[in-house]
Amino acid sequence: GHFFHLLIVAGATPLASRRPAPGIWTPCFDPVGVIGCTPYATIVAVHNVTWNATSSGVGSTQVIEDAINWITGGLAEISKEKVKSYHGARMTMLCAQIKQKKAAKQSISHLGPELLEKLSQSADLDKRIDEQKNLHIRLSISSLVSGSIELSDGFGEQIKGRIKLEVYPGQDSVQNARDMLVAAAAKAYAENLPKEFES
Repeated sequence: GHFFHLLIVAGATPLASRRPAPGIWTPCFDPVGVIGCTPYATIVAVHNVTWNATSSGVGSTQVIEDAINWITGGLAEISKEKVKSYHGARMTMLCAQIKQKKAAKQSISHLGPELLEKLSQSADLDKRIDEQKNLHIRLSISSLVSGSIELSDGFGEQIKGRIKLEVYPGQDSVQNARDMLVAAAAKAYAENLPKEFES
């Protein structure tokens, strides 16, 4: 008969402390045992990825745009719209979208293994997922422009991310999110992502 071969690395040891040999830490999926090991990421899909940010000046708009390109691997289409804030100040709203599934999934690895692993292990991951199966991530802009990808502490300027998870009936959206984040972290390690930030 046919068997499903699913390899998922278990254990609580942080990824950073165990950079394994190539081929060992790559979760894989082989539905019939004959096609060889297919990266597990291929079965943990996302529909699209969107990032939003607001800038208050020309200089900061370019810096934020550079930061968005960095964390998406340049795969996003970025649109800009000039608006007025509640107090009348002129601002620019940036919206970066990655609508193609493969590119969207690929872009997530550019967030880097440390952040992805932290998210995958977080106890409150379920609180980041809304009823429409969107995973919400908020990053600190000040950290990004200094070359570090860190979750926002709720203060200061933020880039708000929304990852639309692919969840089928009977599947658990939180588990799908964890699997997706683990697979993206593995890809980030294997490809040494993200690349160095250049503004």
